[in-house]
Amino acid sequence: METDGESSSSLKQIPYYKKIVGTRFAIDAFNYEESPEITYYLLSHFHYDHYIGLNANFTGNILTSPITGRLIVDRIGVKTNHVIMVDIHQPIVIDGVTVVLIDAFHCPGSVMFLFILPDGKRILHTGDFRASPEMEKNNFLTEKPIDHIYLDTTYCHPDYNFPKQGETLQMVIDLTLEYLAKEPKLLIVCGAYTIGKEKVFKCLCETLCMNLWVPSSKLQVLLSMNDPVIQQHLVLDKDDAQIHVLPMTDINHEFLRGYLRGCRDRFTSILAFKPSGWQNNEDSSSAIVPAIQDNVYIYGIPYSEHSSYSELERFIKFFKPRMITPTVFHSDSKFRVMMLRSIAQWKSTYLQNGDQQSSA
Repeated sequence: METDGESSSSLKQIPYYKKIVGTRFAIDAFNYEESPEITYYLLSHFHYDHYIGLNANFTGNILTSPITGRLIVDRIGVKTNHVIMVDIHQPIVIDGVTVVLIDAFHCPGSVMFLFILPDGKRILHTGDFRASPEMEKNNFLTEKPIDHIYLDTTYCHPDYNFPKQGETLQMVIDLTLEYLAKEPKLLIVCGAYTIGKEKVFKCLCETLCMNLWVPSSKLQVLLSMNDPVIQQHLVLDKDDAQIHVLPMTDINHEFLRGYLRGCRDRFTSILAFKPSGWQNNEDSSSAIVPAIQDNVYIYGIPYSEHSSYSELERFIKFFKPRMITPTVFHSDSKFRVMMLRSIAQWKSTYLQNGDQQSSA
């Protein structure tokens, strides 16, 4: 495998939490020293911190979802003969290990990887995920106990109990309707990443029957997703759309005031949403206060594509793995201590009751 042109001596070894025990697989591990132990590199989704180090010169084998596979081919230039695109819920056997991709409810194309080893051991790597009760009904996850979970611990702290995604999306719709009733010439702006946060502007397009405009870089990603709702509302001329998507870094008053001046012929105010799990974690829209300058209203909304603390707790207590490996480690030592303490406490609730897995 080739990386970014860095010498192998300048790269770190692949961390243990990116290597699946008992296999020759590594997940989201493209900026590390080449390892003879690894024959397949799995990519959970198309976010930079997960594909960092991947470039057009990559010569290894990548296994990923079709959406992510198309993105790394089209946007990074990875050769198609190095990419194995696997559909959700279509088991594939590699090196004697059965691999199943399961929707991670993170960003489009994001997946969890379920590994069934030759000895029957079952390992789940969540990648980045938003735990959902739907996962508790997934036959691949529930047909037998899961022995080991590599867990996305981004928000594994009691402080992070933001609302469910559906509640936040309804909050966005309600706020938008409230502003539209007062200001019909309202431009709605949604902050987004290269890929991610699509559900926010998708729900507005669908509910309000409004056209959508996105920058050219985002357009390429949306076309790769091939989402029928988004395709129905997408237009190429920004003057034909009342919903605009901008990079998250542009959701600030200085930029948006200038943006509004460029739209004066059609719009007289902007309602902007900046969705993030790091925002206020209160459960009601009344707790969310907009930042206002001139005719620009910015709402930081508690919308995350990672699991909240309570969702992580429910997920672990439902699947009851004997082993849990965190995959996100915070620089704040107090956060790390709380994370490890929480994981230990969750495990104790089912291990002490004798409700444990059959294998280590």
